[in-house]
Amino acid sequence: MTLADISTIWILVAAMILDVALGDPAWLFKIAAHPVVYIGRMINFFDQRFNNWKLGKTNLVMRGYFVMIFLFLSGLIVGVGLEFLLSLSLFLLPIKIFIIAIFLAIRSLYSHVRNVYLALNQGLNEAKAAVAKIVGRDVTNMTEISITRAAIESLAENISDGVIAPIFWYLVAGLPGLIAYKCINTADSMIGHKNFKYIHFGRAVALCDDILNFIPARLTACLFLIMGFLGGGVSKAKAIWVCLRQDAVRHASPNAGWPEAAMAMIMDVALGGPRIYGDEKVEGIWLNQQGREILHRADIKQALKFYVMALFLMVAFLLPLAVFR
Repeated sequence: MTLADISTIWILVAAMILDVALGDPAWLFKIAAHPVVYIGRMINFFDQRFNNWKLGKTNLVMRGYFVMIFLFLSGLIVGVGLEFLLSLSLFLLPIKIFIIAIFLAIRSLYSHVRNVYLALNQGLNEAKAAVAKIVGRDVTNMTEISITRAAIESLAENISDGVIAPIFWYLVAGLPGLIAYKCINTADSMIGHKNFKYIHFGRAVALCDDILNFIPARLTACLFLIMGFLGGGVSKAKAIWVCLRQDAVRHASPNAGWPEAAMAMIMDVALGGPRIYGDEKVEGIWLNQQGREILHRADIKQALKFYVMALFLMVAFLLPLAVFR
């Protein structure tokens, strides 16, 4: 048996299991930084040297496109090199599984959101500090309701961005697809903001990230739709679909609204609405406005249960493909 004889899906499932079991081992990344840290340093390098508002809109946009192309091609080149080296021997398979695992965020996403729930049990200040680690909005005046809503929204969006999208691009293009996606997604989180500093320079990476997440966001919503059908029958699935058609398409993001609207509907709660980023108040739309608006910390646990169910459902679809292959 050679490495080529082992299905890509089996390798992926093994990486998912490893990520769930170990997450990002702190002891290891004390020795060497996490790969995303190196990607972040590269993005920060370009940000400090290329992003100067005095250059004018056109120059900033062009420099932003250069950075986007450079990051994407760098990810592809590194991925191709690793794919070639790791294909030389079956004994290198564990290394490949480990590399895939560290680019997934299955366990870390669960842990960060669960930490918000645990912090709410300790006090509001602790909860504000915990939720500030996973959202970019101002947490100063947050209540238990708004903290809970922010945690659930972040969970829903990051199921797509941090789990489904990396898996999708690995299945499509192997390590090159996975690493190139991670480069763009990391750049989007750092410079893809629509504020004064990044509205022009970060436009290219934001657009590229939207394109790369277009299918994964809708696949994530489909997982919740299927869960709704399995748990509540045709009527529940239809209600989720109607919510997606009405609310997801009106979201400010072309992608985030899909998993968030699906999560809102399957939980029968209202998500979205106004929020504050820095000094700016954003009048976000409500997702499933007819749902329950008063959220409690227990709703975070419920959302995490749906997250775990979505993962099992995804594996349930993947394994038959691996077997038949």
